[in-house]
Amino acid sequence: MRGHWQLREVTICLRHRHPLVPLWEEHDPVKRLDIQFQLGRISDRILDGALRQPELAPSAYDVWLDHRLETGEDPTWLSRHTLYAATAFCRLLGIELLRPRNIGYRQAEVDLRAAQAAGFEYARQGEAAIRQALDELAVTASRAAVEAPSAFGWLFVKLSHDYRDLPEFDIFRDILREVILSVWPVAPGEFLLGREVSERRLHSVRTASLETGVGEVALDQFLTEAGAFAPGDDRPRRRRTFPANIYAPLLAEVASLVTAIGLAQAMGATKGEVEALIRGGVLKARTQSTSIKLKWRIQDGLALNAELQALSVPIPPDGQGWERLAGGERPGAHAGRRHHLGHPCGRFADRSGRDGRGLSRVLGPEVIGGSMAESPC
Repeated sequence: MRGHWQLREVTICLRHRHPLVPLWEEHDPVKRLDIQFQLGRISDRILDGALRQPELAPSAYDVWLDHRLETGEDPTWLSRHTLYAATAFCRLLGIELLRPRNIGYRQAEVDLRAAQAAGFEYARQGEAAIRQALDELAVTASRAAVEAPSAFGWLFVKLSHDYRDLPEFDIFRDILREVILSVWPVAPGEFLLGREVSERRLHSVRTASLETGVGEVALDQFLTEAGAFAPGDDRPRRRRTFPANIYAPLLAEVASLVTAIGLAQAMGATKGEVEALIRGGVLKARTQSTSIKLKWRIQDGLALNAELQALSVPIPPDGQGWERLAGGERPGAHAGRRHHLGHPCGRFADRSGRDGRGLSRVLGPEVIGGSMAESPC
């Protein structure tokens, strides 16, 4: 007499095409294991056919399991795994494949035999097929803004907790972990399926905002302009993900941007002078959005200072004929217009205002006195 029926994952007798049925329930372990006593209680039901069920068509999973139990042979990818791990994974994967996505995994009821067959169809083919099945679940969950634990339900729970210390489930944990890291923005230091995440692969707009301190709306604009998202992408910001390593320089830069006033302070200039340079196109914003105020790079202003410093010449004591860059007067210096800055005839002086404010670069009178074409070099 074969004992296949003792394996929990066996649900059918292939010889009779009959589902296995529970014969008795007993909480007392002594009475539960007293087979003679229990069979005596149900003998009449057995003889009159009360326990008989309609015949079932065996699935590919049923045939595979029966053959492996009978012979120990397995022509599928699952042959390298223990029977316990293989059958448990088929069942758990199938449950998630068949579970309605709008019902939580703790509330969903899925037919066991159908789940076993569905999971086996992918698992028997190997890692690539398993990854395909999990990817499909991940994409569906991501669109619905569902997090990874809920997306994979009992499969995630069992691999994370119940089977955590069983090495025969490592390969299945590794496959699921890779899927999760490719879809969800998991932070380094978090433990995922029993292993600490060493580096971040993905950021979402939300996680990047939390990490950099830059608002989600502004960060979304910068990332869209940089090509991380297509214009008009309407996914929730917590689901709008991008490669963390590719856009790490952008995030670092955006976090350091300042307002126009902050840029003026860093340059030692007045607000009017910086605004003149902005209007002239000498200083360019990091984004074209008018609603974002923190969009100026301090290094651009300092680089301009250094450039003008290299071009500076002595200024006459009276300063006559020199004009301030902002187009208005300030104590001790005047400035010219943006189109003079790159002209070979332009001259600049290193002379700060008496009040310590204002750009110290001013334009020579031979440029200001006439048009650029008429001015002598």
